[in-house]
Amino acid sequence: MHTKSYINLLALCLTAILAVSCSTSRKAVTPTPAPTATTTFSVDDHLAALSRHYDTAKGLTAKVKVTVNAEGNDISTSGSLKMKKDEIIQLTLIDPILGLMEVGRMEFTPKRVLIVDRINKQYIDVPYTDISFLQMANVDFNTLQSLFWNELFVPGSKGKADASQFTYTTLSASDVNLDYQDRLLHYQFTSDYKDNKLLKAHINNPKDNRYDFSFDYDKFVNFNQRQFPSEMTMKFTAEKRKASLALSLSSMKATTDDIEATKPSSKYTKVSAEKIFKLLGNR
Repeated sequence: MHTKSYINLLALCLTAILAVSCSTSRKAVTPTPAPTATTTFSVDDHLAALSRHYDTAKGLTAKVKVTVNAEGNDISTSGSLKMKKDEIIQLTLIDPILGLMEVGRMEFTPKRVLIVDRINKQYIDVPYTDISFLQMANVDFNTLQSLFWNELFVPGSKGKADASQFTYTTLSASDVNLDYQDRLLHYQFTSDYKDNKLLKAHINNPKDNRYDFSFDYDKFVNFNQRQFPSEMTMKFTAEKRKASLALSLSSMKATTDDIEATKPSSKYTKVSAEKIFKLLGNR
């Protein structure tokens, strides 16, 4: 797997968020409760059940199979995912041919976004404050952490979501959509309210279907007192380009160990964040 494909995918993700957030009306929207198919469902009870076991694991390590689909082409490799609550999310990719050499790394911490290209010996290391559209869309470490940890969230805030912030629509005898609208974007969370599992997070601008982002969860397994997805799929649409990044987790373990943040070698060249966007135009 070429590290360029890996960096391009992250660029496409960020571009999609940029385009959605910049094209959305800045006027605040007060959501109106949607019609429901049942009167027995309680948002308060469901959110309490969803979040009951969020804090049972402070850290997670897993082997991961990574599949990138870009412009109809699939590229797969293996790697590892390491996470520690409120500290770090680290995704490492291994050369798919020999399975020994690390080719790329993506890392999120509360203060920065890091992408390391070990093939070309270069890296991008920027604080969230330098990525203006992430701020505009309220995408920060807390948002990314919630997505990777399969947790419901309200953008721009830390901690458990408040039921009063959501409207809902029941979809079936077990599934429900929970909707949150901020001044920029529409966030829709699909969950199973019988088994209390978050199935999907979807972010878009309803007035502009050129841009779309979703995070799907599947194949839940028992993990440290909670059900946790062993498959996660991120899907991005930006203009006419579509791509996805699928993670298939195995050998998941809960951990309290520290995860060391990456320090790029002094032999590597630091490049500007804008370079990842230019890569898109050269694909």
